[in-house]
Order: sequence, then C-alpha cells, then structure tokens
Amino acid sequence: MKYLASNLVKRALNLADLTNTDFISHEENINYLNETWREFYQLLINKGDKQFVEEVQLSGSGVNGYTEYKLPSDLYQILSVKQQNGSVITRKSESESDTSFTYDIVNDTLRLFGCSGNIILTYYTVPEFITIPNKTIYPDVSYSSINDMVSNISDSFMDSNGNVINLVTSEVVGTSSNVGQLIGGKLLNYQNELYDLDGNDLNVQSNIEDVNYYIIDSNNCKYIMSGEYTYQFINDVIEFDYLVNKGIKFSTGDILACDSTKFYFNNEELPFVPIETNTCQYIAKYNDHEFAILGGYIFEYYNGKLQNYEKLQYSGILQFVTKYGPVIYDGDVKIVSALPDTEFNFPNELYIEVLAASLAVKYAMKQNAGVEGLNNLYDNYKSNFLNSLSQTNYSRIINVYR
Repeated sequence: MKYLASNLVKRALNLADLTNTDFISHEENINYLNETWREFYQLLINKGDKQFVEEVQLSGSGVNGYTEYKLPSDLYQILSVKQQNGSVITRKSESESDTSFTYDIVNDTLRLFGCSGNIILTYYTVPEFITIPNKTIYPDVSYSSINDMVSNISDSFMDSNGNVINLVTSEVVGTSSNVGQLIGGKLLNYQNELYDLDGNDLNVQSNIEDVNYYIIDSNNCKYIMSGEYTYQFINDVIEFDYLVNKGIKFSTGDILACDSTKFYFNNEELPFVPIETNTCQYIAKYNDHEFAILGGYIFEYYNGKLQNYEKLQYSGILQFVTKYGPVIYDGDVKIVSALPDTEFNFPNELYIEVLAASLAVKYAMKQNAGVEGLNNLYDNYKSNFLNSLSQTNYSRIINVYR
C-alpha cells in the first residue's frame, strides 16, 4: 500500500492531539520524520531485511603490513566481508594479532589483515532522506511589486524605491540608495559594481547581465557566475574556467550546472532529461542534505553525490526561487514548496502504525506532554509488527522517492 510522508505526519499529529496547529515547524517535521525513519530502518535491518543491501568488489593497496580499501560513501552498516572465493572475513578483536585473517574499520577505510587481494563487501546503504512539502505561503505583496525585483536567492526582493522586502513576513529588512539586482538578500549589483545594503562599494566588478548567470551556495551567497567564469567575492576575488554558464554551487564546493540542453555535475554530463527552463537557485539545507532547483527540476545532494531528482510541477508565472520554493503568480502571489512528498510502499498497515506512533511520541515530547499513553501504543504496535515478521519469509518494504 502506497503512503505519503505528509499523510504519515497528519496521522502522527492526530495521535499527539496536535491537528490543525503550527506547533511543529516544517524543518522540525523533517528532522522528526528522518529520526523516526532511521529508527524504523534499523529495526528492519535487525530483522534481516535485504531490501537496502548493496554488494561491491573493492580493490586495495598495501600499507604498513595490511591492505587498505576505500569504503563506499553510502555505507551505513556492514553485513559481510568476503574474499573472492567466498571465504568470510571476520572483524578483528583487540586481542588478535595483525597477522590474523580479519578486517578492521578506521575512519572511512577498511583494513585487511592476514591476506590481500580484492574483497566482496556487502553492506546496508545510508537511510534515504525523507521530505514533505512546506505549506504554500501567501505573501502580502502585489504582483506589481514583485515585477520591480530583478533577482533573488534568499527570501527577499528589492522594489523600485530601493526597499528590500522579506516575502514571508512582508517586512522591510533593508534599504539602498542604489536600485539594482539583489543578490542573496545582502548584496546589490548596481552598474556592474557590487555593494552591500549599507551602500559600501565592495570594489568587485561583476558584469551580471542575465539573471540566470550565477552560482550560489548555502553560505549566504559567496559565489556568483557571469559568462564562463565563477567569481568568489566578499573577501577575495577568485576566477576559474567552467564549461557551462548556469548552475548551483553546493556548500561542499561541488557544482551542478546546465547549458541549454544538458545537465553537468563538476563538468561531467549527467543522464537527465532535457532542460525545459533555466531557473537555477539554491533552495534549502536540512542537516547534511541540500536541495536545489535547476532547469525545472529539484535535485537532492547528500553524502558526496547527487541523489534523487524530480520535475517541478506548478502552473502560473514563475518569478524567482526563494529558499522556501518558487514564487508563482496565477492571480495571487504565492510561494509553492518544491520539496518532494516522499512516497512509501508498505506491505501492510502495521508499518504505518509503528511509524506514526513513534513520530507521535516525539511530537508529544516536543510539547512537554505526557507520553506514557503514546509509548504504550507504540510498544503495542511495534510488538504486533515484529510478530508479523519472520526471518525466513519477510515482507520487505520498498521506499519510493518519486
């Protein structure tokens, strides 16, 4: 049975008697959701589910009497380590010598003792990051005001009088004697010179003519792209070649970009569908996950690589993208969330009961309410769930992102 993460949240809020309240913020909801999912994920692993297992062959190099192997970036827990012939290699204990037929884990590497050569690593992957869409925000601004702004990569825009207005709160958060392109909510591009909102010239030439020609990151917009070059400003100016002229710079330094027909990640072409729009903006960061819009698609970046991507679905006139999602005008000005609603495919209702009750306990603890009743409910659901499983005939869960 398919079930959306947003429906799971509603069910948990109902159990915690928090329906129709804004007591839990969107970001808190995502954090609680993923904490609950990781706990449930571990429960599935402990019961022997193989749905989340990957198997890879690793090649190593000799170091100080042992062989060292680089572990996969998506490794969560090791299931087994074997030689090519199928012989099982066990984890090294403190009392065993460095010549024993064993392995050990040090940081992000596996050290093999007593033998060498390629190995087969079977492991559980990192739990998928769960998201839900944010509520649609209706800013108290007019369409004509929105038309005054040129570009934005936070949650504010500049009107024709030089006022910088926060779209979410409708408050004036800054002013400038120069009316130009707002960059990151704190910087201003005016006649190809960069200024801060206090009117200080940062002495950086910018040449920004196309509002889509920029790269930003989660560190409050320290990078900008113009033409075929990327500039780092604020303290230093660094220029380096790049193949394409539209993109996003993640906080890790990795670049997702596109030209008129293709996506690129760090200059390597990606096997994604053709570009339909040129919108390119950073959206949100949750823990170690970053979400970005590029070419009409939302991308998830995590664990050193791009993860899922999903096409944006919205109607109306796209104005620009805030950290909450795209600003759309379809008779009303509104900010529509771009974060996907994660879809699960559960074998039966018991999965939902366990997850919802576990999430409800966290909600109750957040409001300092008594949790004894919810804990008893969770324990009962968990017991029924575990009794329905068997190690030899296991109904596995499939988690579908889109």
